[in-house]
Amino acid sequence: MTMPPLLAIAAGRRARPRKAPQPMQSELSLHIDVVNLLRRFSRPDWLWFHPANGEKRNGARAGAKLRAMGVRPGVADLILVGPGGRLRCLEFKRRDGRLSDEQREFAAWCAAHDVPHAIVRSIGEALATFEQWGCLRIKVKIGGAR
Repeated sequence: MTMPPLLAIAAGRRARPRKAPQPMQSELSLHIDVVNLLRRFSRPDWLWFHPANGEKRNGARAGAKLRAMGVRPGVADLILVGPGGRLRCLEFKRRDGRLSDEQREFAAWCAAHDVPHAIVRSIGEALATFEQWGCLRIKVKIGGAR
């Protein structure tokens, strides 16, 4: 285990440089990057959309209206529908993000009903998921492998 640089110097050891911390991509930024990827490369026989369920709303009145309209907490961030009407659900999370109870319940519902559901924390994970689902017009190389 490496010692913090100042403690190493104080102990008469050579300080080892640390890697600069990598900024963590936000869920919103990841979501937008993935949507831009789909805009450019999704197959024309696929439909995808964002059900606007996720943001905090101001006021009890707005929340009551949205609940009356059918907003459901926990529903995935992006819904994709492939040929034949097969539904797929994509949830975006930061690298350190956790699912809410409602999101876990939705993922469990998907599993119980054979609806593909993926949680992605990077553009690479989204690309791997899309490769598996076959929703892109392009072939993607991930990690040097095809």
